[in-house]
Amino acid sequence: GLHSVLLLAHAAEIWLGVGFIVAGIAILFDAPCLYCKRRSGEIPLFVWLYLGSWLLVYRCFWLTKQALARCGLQCKANDRLCDLVADRVLLGRLTWSLPSVDGAPEVDMVVDLTCEWSAPLALRSVDEYIAVPVVDTTRPPVDKLLELTELVLDHLARPEAGSVYI
Repeated sequence: GLHSVLLLAHAAEIWLGVGFIVAGIAILFDAPCLYCKRRSGEIPLFVWLYLGSWLLVYRCFWLTKQALARCGLQCKANDRLCDLVADRVLLGRLTWSLPSVDGAPEVDMVVDLTCEWSAPLALRSVDEYIAVPVVDTTRPPVDKLLELTELVLDHLARPEAGSVYI
């Protein structure tokens, strides 16, 4: 009865607290490895055991923002899915489908910098998918950034290659 309900409530409180503490540690110490994102772009289910509360709240806010944007309500002026920042290079946010920009070839390379989300299948299905998980508001280590730059430049050097989405 009541004892079971209280026990369940305490377990939920602990789960909520642990998720926010671990997420805080990941942010404070720039430790995207705590999300265990695989090279394939997927976050394993077991991560929800210790980060689930944070992931749930984070996703709720993100999905609410996306729903408001689809209804024409934007949180920021000129908020767009992506921008063409150079020839065949699109810079944007997480999306469920491959972005496209008029005049740019189809995206066939994705550089995924998120650690909090499993990459949607559309992003992982391109010819070249590279996961380099970073915590929000941070950047990859310089050596990894240089390696990524080289891979993107090699891709763009091929005239038959499509666009790159970062």
